[in-house]
Amino acid sequence: MTPVASVTPTVSVTPTVTPVASETPTPTPTPTPTATERTKKVAPGKPAPVKADELAAAPVALSVATSTLPTAARKKPYRASLVASGGTGPYTWKRSKGSLPKGLTLSKSGAVTGKAKAKGTKKLRVRVTDSTGSTSLRWVRIRVR
Repeated sequence: MTPVASVTPTVSVTPTVTPVASETPTPTPTPTPTATERTKKVAPGKPAPVKADELAAAPVALSVATSTLPTAARKKPYRASLVASGGTGPYTWKRSKGSLPKGLTLSKSGAVTGKAKAKGTKKLRVRVTDSTGSTSLRWVRIRVR
């Protein structure tokens, strides 16, 4: 009887280069393994390494972006909106201290509307609350000319 040799097939993959008219050839990128694939290569009981691009972005803190509202003209229709940044919308607004000029009101959506009755400058502290219950406070100034 003649001994049979054992043969192990091997596969070799070489990146291909596809030239485009008047461009420098670029090698085909090698796919990055997924977190699951990396987990298979990690010793038992040790977490898989995680790349920075796989991490979820940290939520941005809620804040009131408006510090000064546009100037209002006495006895003229006025409309401006308070602006928040960060947090999770929708936002709800309310006045916590101070006051708006007489004739102007603040809605829950952050709109300041109405007709100011007198000239002057007012400051009010506004509170914004996002859909998760986070809040932020800020003093806001408005001038009536």
